[in-house]
Amino acid sequence: MQNPNIKYLLLLTAILFVACGNDPKTAATSQTDTANPATTPATTTLNPDAVYLDGLYATSTEPGHDIARLFDNDSASGWRTRPGAGPDEGIMLYLSNTTAVQIQALKADAFPNATLDADSRIQIYVNGQPLRAAAPGERVDLRAEGGKDQRINSIFLRFSETANELVTQRSEPGEDLDISIEAFPADGFVGLQSLTLYNDKGEAISIVPPKRVAGKLTASSTLSPESAYGADNLFDSRKEFAWAEGNAATAGEGETLRFHFDQPVRISGVQIWNGYQRSPEHFRANARTKDFQLSAANAPAQTFTLRDDPAGQKIDFPTAFEGQDFELKINSIYPGKKYKDLAISEILFYNGAQPFILHTDYVVRRAEGQRGRAGNTPLADLLDRRIYNVLDQPFEAKAQSIILRSDGTFVLYEESESFETDANTQVVTGETIADGNWEMLESTGGTVKVKVFGKWFDATEVLEWYKGPRAKEATRIFSDVLTITAGTVEGQKMIGTFYRK
Repeated sequence: MQNPNIKYLLLLTAILFVACGNDPKTAATSQTDTANPATTPATTTLNPDAVYLDGLYATSTEPGHDIARLFDNDSASGWRTRPGAGPDEGIMLYLSNTTAVQIQALKADAFPNATLDADSRIQIYVNGQPLRAAAPGERVDLRAEGGKDQRINSIFLRFSETANELVTQRSEPGEDLDISIEAFPADGFVGLQSLTLYNDKGEAISIVPPKRVAGKLTASSTLSPESAYGADNLFDSRKEFAWAEGNAATAGEGETLRFHFDQPVRISGVQIWNGYQRSPEHFRANARTKDFQLSAANAPAQTFTLRDDPAGQKIDFPTAFEGQDFELKINSIYPGKKYKDLAISEILFYNGAQPFILHTDYVVRRAEGQRGRAGNTPLADLLDRRIYNVLDQPFEAKAQSIILRSDGTFVLYEESESFETDANTQVVTGETIADGNWEMLESTGGTVKVKVFGKWFDATEVLEWYKGPRAKEATRIFSDVLTITAGTVEGQKMIGTFYRK
């Protein structure tokens, strides 16, 4: 019996798990002392015709071409990936629930000279659900099935089809296994020069991302490795990456976060995504903040309470905080079921209607550090480049990919289909998606060992002839160790073998 063709349709569930839980809820608050009257930037007001973003990020970024350049009103700029990064990379937009305008369509124009052709496609996801793939520059209707308007909380754009990918065919000696290896050009890239949203009148809508204010932040402690749990994760818009405190003597009580802005700011409110939001399991496993206090330099603190809830919790302060230096102190916690470590996933400040974040160069420095540690090892030319294999053997076919990014993140996708020889038995299809962080453990000769850890998602469907389908899904916390050589990437426990050439 011949294996049927298997088409690799990866739904980026690992990135999109958090896309639908985006609406902020007002947190209960209790005020102690108040801050001084406003003396710094004036309060901004809501533009009813604009789309406000709670956050935005790109999965790969070439320095100097980050995602903020899509919204800088400069038609010559834009976002693009690092060289060698293309397929399965993309951008995420989280829309604020303060946005009142009805969004009906979208158009994404490709970055000049990107490695794309007439057959290239961008897969669009709305609220975590796949809509359809569109050509760059094509205007796409975002309404739900039947042309119904829908409340849009998130939009993810993934480059699902690119161009000029080199395909190598080989067989594994001693095994009945045919391998197809697809490689994106080392100097290729994808990206967008502009992204336009349209209202129900067909008019382009102004998009207001969080303002970036340069500064620094420090945490009283950080769980190791810092590349995975550093405080800068609080402002990266990725709810699946968090700051985790690393004080072994406590469960987070008394820990502090200090924010320094390079210019005076006015903080009239804050939105916090509490706990470790990589998955429901991560949220329950780790401690969360209950009571915290916020203070400005030389001003009394105000105390607030967060619910034990993964939704974004918005607090409007009775009196705005002003200045350049602020401190958040955790007074009490909700304990984790498995770990003592306390986590906070995201923080977003407000000056009236304008959201803003503290912006540092940590992501760029982290990527440079990872590349430096990779040196001339087999890991070096793997960073930011997808490995994609199609493995074909009797009664089973599998498509798999993995990306280790220089910012310390990774993602893995796998789709499989298997059969039995007996026509009365079952066909099994499976999808695996894993994402999280990685850290380099050791490099010896031509071999590198890397630890990967994060969230593992399995979806399996069994089609039993004459009985119909049955399906199951499972999400869990996981870790594995990858052994990387010039020819393969191989996991010890859960991740299989990837062929590089």
